[in-house]
Amino acid sequence: MQTLPEQALVLLTTADHALLSTRVVDYFCAQACQGGCDAMVGAGALRPVAAAYPGIKRTVLKFQDNAYCSCNLFAFLTPRGRRVADFWRQVEQQRKHPVRMLRILGWTPCYAISWAGSP
Repeated sequence: MQTLPEQALVLLTTADHALLSTRVVDYFCAQACQGGCDAMVGAGALRPVAAAYPGIKRTVLKFQDNAYCSCNLFAFLTPRGRRVADFWRQVEQQRKHPVRMLRILGWTPCYAISWAGSP
């Protein structure tokens, strides 16, 4: 990202992304651009992801309404949003330790998280 123009929108994913398809990328990019955010992280409801790809071990984030897993899909939409990558790397390093994650994120709700419906 450091070599791209500051205002360039950036989509980042992994080379081994099992869920990647044109439909998913189009949906994610549309949601990211409409969201008014600096950065967006893709997450999917665990049940449909696990059903589509059984036997693949996933890190699961459990919330009151549902369980989610990371989709290794990130959009950086502003220069400020690009700084999220460094912050998220710290969070990801603690993904197996929820209390440590909370120490990084903070105990009070200060992050706006929006769960868009799946494509």
